[in-house]
Amino acid sequence: MLAPLLLEYAAEDYGKPTIRQAAKIGGQSKSTVARHLRLQGVSPVREKKIEALPEPVKRLARMLDATFAYDGAWLVQMDHCTAKLWDGTAQEAD
Repeated sequence: MLAPLLLEYAAEDYGKPTIRQAAKIGGQSKSTVARHLRLQGVSPVREKKIEALPEPVKRLARMLDATFAYDGAWLVQMDHCTAKLWDGTAQEAD
C-alpha cells in the first residue's frame, strides 16, 4: 500500500514521478515498486500504450490482465485466447 504514496512523494520532490524516483525514496528496487503499483492498478504509462493499440489487441491485453496472475507464472492457451477474441469480434459485428 506504500507504493502509490512513494509515487506521490516522488511527484512532490522531483516534479514528474517515476518508478526510479519512488524506489529511491522508499529504499526499494525499481521492480519491487513497479510490481506493487501494478498490483494496485497503478500503471499510467502502460495504460497509455494499451489505449493506442488496435481494438482486438487492446481487448487481448485487457483479457490477459483480468485473467492471469501477477506472480510471473503465466501459461497462455492460445486456443482460449483466440476464441475469446473471435467471440468479441463476432458480437461487435452483430
